[in-house]
Amino acid sequence: MITPSQVVAVFGSVARGDWNDASDVDVVVIAERLPRDPLSRLAAVGVPPGRVAPVVWSVTDWHEERRRGNPVATGAADDGVWLVGSAEALDQAGTS
Repeated sequence: MITPSQVVAVFGSVARGDWNDASDVDVVVIAERLPRDPLSRLAAVGVPPGRVAPVVWSVTDWHEERRRGNPVATGAADDGVWLVGSAEALDQAGTS
């Protein structure tokens, strides 16, 4: 499993409240000390239930994707429901 240094948010249609029966549940997990390989990262968070669609990034990935304007990062930062931590805390950590 992933380390305790993690941040988790639901984003997309579920977070915005405009989901429907065909919607998946978009979740971003941001953690330190993740494997480099994307498939290994997914394995580190375990098998998601049902229609949960996880995105697993390192803290460095988060900052890079925010800089690039990645829609996942933008959606999570702007409309995400933060279950653990916050976008603000991640952004502050990137500036210190």
